Formats: sequence, structure tokens, C-alpha cells
Amino acid sequence: MRQPLRRQLFLPFGILVVGATVAVAVVTAAVSARTRQADAIQRLERVVETLRASQFPFTPAVLAQMHGLSDAQFVVREPDGSVRATTLDPVPTELGSGRFSANEVVDRLTLAPSVQVGDVAYYAAELPLTTGIERGTLLVLLPVRALRRLGWSAAWPPLAAGAIASLAVLLMARSIAGRFTRRLDAIGGQVMQIAAGSADRLVLEGPDDELRKLATAVNTVSDQLRQQERTVRQTERMRLVAQLSSGLAHQLRNAASGARLAVQLVQRRHPDVAVRELDVALTQLKLIEDHIKRLLAVGPERGTTLRPGSIEDLFRSVEDLVTPMARHSGVALEFDAHGADSRWVPDLEGVRAGLLNVVMNGMEAAGRGGTVSVEAAAVEGGALEIRVSDSGPGPNPDIAERIFEPFVTSKPEGVGLGLAYVRRTIEQLGGKVSWRREGERTRFTLVVPETEPVASGTTKGVSASCR
Repeated sequence: MRQPLRRQLFLPFGILVVGATVAVAVVTAAVSARTRQADAIQRLERVVETLRASQFPFTPAVLAQMHGLSDAQFVVREPDGSVRATTLDPVPTELGSGRFSANEVVDRLTLAPSVQVGDVAYYAAELPLTTGIERGTLLVLLPVRALRRLGWSAAWPPLAAGAIASLAVLLMARSIAGRFTRRLDAIGGQVMQIAAGSADRLVLEGPDDELRKLATAVNTVSDQLRQQERTVRQTERMRLVAQLSSGLAHQLRNAASGARLAVQLVQRRHPDVAVRELDVALTQLKLIEDHIKRLLAVGPERGTTLRPGSIEDLFRSVEDLVTPMARHSGVALEFDAHGADSRWVPDLEGVRAGLLNVVMNGMEAAGRGGTVSVEAAAVEGGALEIRVSDSGPGPNPDIAERIFEPFVTSKPEGVGLGLAYVRRTIEQLGGKVSWRREGERTRFTLVVPETEPVASGTTKGVSASCR
């Protein structure tokens, strides 16, 4: 049987507190009632003492005044038992001689067990009168109902206070229990969402306590699981890319090599025809071959020889490749190295392939009449920063946070591998890729480590999988 935490934690606490409150209230009420009754009896004793010590006769008027001071009834009897004066009206016949036993005639007022006089029950005491003026006995009758009323009037305030305090404790315990259980239910719901694989971050209301710490730990677990899920998904996609690229690379590379040989043959036979255009075509075909080779690196790690190059060579080759497309698309291009022309990147071909991909994406986003600017600068830490900004609207908000993941694209004809390839290539060189919106422009930033210049035609004996 399920035992709610509210019942386990707060029910015993509530019972203990309420029990203690009720016990204190009952004891206080009992003490107050006894004290009030004792005060009434002491006041009555003082009245009786005054009567016994008085030197004036006990007339009905005197007895009436004493009745007003003490709420008791008084009866003066002659030695023969006849009633001479009383506050009772009418005078009851059962108060004749012999009504009270000898042990009830005491020197000091003592309440005897209750007696019934008419319809009223009284506590009774009979005291002898021995003054020079009066002889006989004084019968004092204190109504049982009056004495109980005095006790109740003293007892009900602490009882009421105890009841109110108990109710307040119960309501407070219920409120505290509800607040705790609601927060625990929220954490439990978050855990169930994590188990279902669709958990958002939990914002737990309430004070900064252990439950808030627990919610923070749950959020941390959720973030880690989400990151691991993205990593697994990306790994699976990379594996799929590797499988697809392995099957297509051989055929595509052969086709590109054949086309490049055909263009070279045309150049040899007609060396003065469309020299620049044929050079661009050869460069593009060579670039296709490089892309096919590097596509395999998106999957498993494979070593690739690094060929460093300068920013000047990088910008010039990219500009030559994209200028014809820019003219055809009506996009204005601007390249500015900001004095970093002589700086060297660790792999000219890899950085050129990544930069070319980003520039072409920017041209497509900017559209006719748009602008694309490419800048380079040296930054702290021995790195080079290459910035590509365009006047386009930026990535679709639905995929903005995942644009570097494989197969993520908003283009109907797109595959979603371009930016994944860019990130993979730059990260293999020990760099990083990022993007952000700056006003009305979108900026992609490629950061790569700077390398020392090397002699022309030499390469570095480092694999692309090294960092």
C-alpha cells in the first residue's frame, strides 16, 4: 500500500503538536476553573465571616445584600430549627431541623455534598451563630449551577485558544506538506520526462533548500543525457555519412579526374582560348577531388597530410573560385585580410574547403543585391580568425542551434552536410567554428591555430586527426 510522504512526515508531527496543544489547553482550563471556583468560595467565606462577626441582627435586608455579593442563598434558623430569616422565596419546608448531620456543623465554611432544594441543587454548609446578638445556625447554600458556571467561564478561553491553535497547526502542517509534496511531484515528473526522453529544464519554485539542490542535480542529469543523446545521434549520422561516402567516393573521384584530364587536354591543344575560365574549371575539378577525399574524414578518423599556406593564397584562391558565381548571382564580394596576408594556416586545402563552403552559403543567403564580406585577423593565443558575414536573414530559428550537425538543413534541395564538414575540418586542425547575428547581418567565424611559414612545396608530417 502506498504511503504518501505527506502522511509519513507530517501526520505524526501534526498529531504530536495537536495533542500537546490540547493537553496544555485542558490542563490550563482545569486549573483556571478550579482557581475561579476557589476564589468564589473564598469570597463567600469572607462574607460569612463578616456575618458571624457582625453585631447587627440578620434581617432579610442584610441577607439580601450578602446574596448580592456572593450569589449564595442564606438561611438563619433558630435553635429550635425554625427559619427566622432567609433569601429564599418561598421558604422551603425541607430546611427544617435535622436536615444536616452533626459533622456538617463546622467552625469554618465547608461545602457539603449537593442537596436539592426545590428544583435547584446546592452545595450546603451550616455554621453556628455564637455572637451576643444572634443564636442558632446560619445555613449557606451555593447553587451548583452557579459554581459550575464560574468554572466554565474560566475554562472556555484556554480551551478555545487551544482549539484555535490546534486548527492553525493542522492548517500550517497541511500547507507545508502540500508545498513539499508539490515540489517533490514536480521533481518526480521531471524524472519521468527524462526517462521518456523529452525533458525540459525544471524551474522549481520555493526557497533555496535541499529540494532546490535536488532539482538542480536533476537538471544537470537531464542536460548531460541530452548532450549524450546529441552526441550519439551525431555519431550515428557520421557513421552513415562514412558509409555513403565510401560507396560514392571512388566513382565520383574517377569522374572528376576524367573531367580534369579532358580540360587539361583542351588547354594543351588550344593554349590561347579562355585561359582564365579553363584555369577556374581545373581548380574547381581539383577542389571536387579534395572534397571527395575529405568527405571520408567526416566519418572515422583518417590521417591526412597537412599542407600549410598563407592567408593571401587562401583568399586569392577562394576569390577566384567564387567570383564567377557571385557575378552570376548579383552578389557583391569583399575580401580584406587586415594585414594578416603573411600569416599562415596549418592546412591550406582544408581551411579553403571550409571557407569556400561558408562563403557559398553566405552568397546563397544574401541573394541578388546582397553583400558578402570575408575578413581575417590575428587574435590572442596564436590563432587566426576568419570572419564571413552576409546580408541574408540568417539560419532558420527552428534549426539555428543545430546547424553544425549532419543532415540538419532548411533547404529543400539541401543535404545538411556542408557545415558539419566545415566544423569537422576546422576542429581537426585544433580550431573552432561559431556563428551569430549582428544587427542585420549573419557572421560565421572560423578560428584556426597559426603556423610557421614553410618553404614552397613542402608539407608538414602531421595527420588531420591530430590536434
